[in-house]
Amino acid sequence: MHFTCADCRSHFMAVVMAAPRGVGTVGMVTDLSFSDVQKLYLAQPLTVDEVIEGHKFINSPEFLKN
Repeated sequence: MHFTCADCRSHFMAVVMAAPRGVGTVGMVTDLSFSDVQKLYLAQPLTVDEVIEGHKFINSPEFLKN
């Protein structure tokens, strides 16, 4: 679920799950708008190779130059 505060316009995302002993939730404050979340929901999942390449890039000297 995605919520936007009517007063401060902050965004909040929450996952609500049925658990064996009730309901579980995980939530976080985010800077993603509802339209951003929709785009991500429809996007293709990352591949393992893309995750590895991203990790390599973040840990390379070139990352700090950008």
